[in-house]
Amino acid sequence: MHRFSITSWSSGSFRQGRREYPGPDRLDFQDMAAIASRVLGKAVTARARAPEAALAGRGFTAQMEAEALAMYAHYDRHGLPGNSNVLEMILRRMPGSFEASVTRHFSETPDH
Repeated sequence: MHRFSITSWSSGSFRQGRREYPGPDRLDFQDMAAIASRVLGKAVTARARAPEAALAGRGFTAQMEAEALAMYAHYDRHGLPGNSNVLEMILRRMPGSFEASVTRHFSETPDH
């Protein structure tokens, strides 16, 4: 699944928060790497990182770490599917594909 991420600078409970909104594609990291490779014309690879390494140094209690590891294991087994309806409401149009987003981003970023 591809996600669109924004940083919100509004007021209230959404102040300075980062939100992720799923796009219409159902992609895993290997799919996204293949699309990025095609768009950029060079090899892009997705590499797994050990969940323990992602948690290291964050000051989690043993219980917090166990819960995070269980969450990561669940996502590994089932993915993290989403629904693009919220993004569609924000944009007031259908969200573009991951490939369109990557193409647009790198056409606007000359040093890639």
